[in-house]
Amino acid sequence: MNDELNRPEWPHRVYYRWVFLPVLAFVLSLGAGWGMILVFPILLTVAHYLTLRQCAAVVRPGLWFITLPLTLFVWLHFLPLLLRTSAKPNGILYVVVVYYGSQLLSAWLIPLMTENRPFSMAFSSNPAGIALAFRWILATTVAAGSWTLLYYLSTALINSSLSSERLAVREIWQMLTYLIISLIANAISGVALKGSEQAW
Repeated sequence: MNDELNRPEWPHRVYYRWVFLPVLAFVLSLGAGWGMILVFPILLTVAHYLTLRQCAAVVRPGLWFITLPLTLFVWLHFLPLLLRTSAKPNGILYVVVVYYGSQLLSAWLIPLMTENRPFSMAFSSNPAGIALAFRWILATTVAAGSWTLLYYLSTALINSSLSSERLAVREIWQMLTYLIISLIANAISGVALKGSEQAW
């Protein structure tokens, strides 16, 4: 337990970066107002780059920035749908699906980052890259499932306990709830990435 929370080392652990950096990216992007639509995918890409940099198998973490155009495209492509549905009950789930869907698509790039050899051979005889990509996909899928389940549980609690509160109070509680859900979902799913900073 002592070495797990050793102050100089814990920020460098893949698990803690997976848990906290995407949530920090979201919080920082809130300051951009409507510009959040562009700022969040950029900060999210940086957060995942910083996480992948700590994985022992990754030798070219900078390649993760190739996913930025894909992430931006997915966000901008689904923007009209997200704007129409976000005000509806359970509309946030569309945002969650788009978010995790873009991350699942991006995960297929991980084998290209793991070994220093030609890109054409990235998927053949690359157990470290394939294992890390599988862990990343598993963690992303578990995070999406956890987020959805926790959302339904928290929505029932918020609706029953804050039904008489003003809309502004409900919206603040809702935003705080989304952040807490994200932290819990990342904490649950990050277990799939534990040990990634060790050599394969």
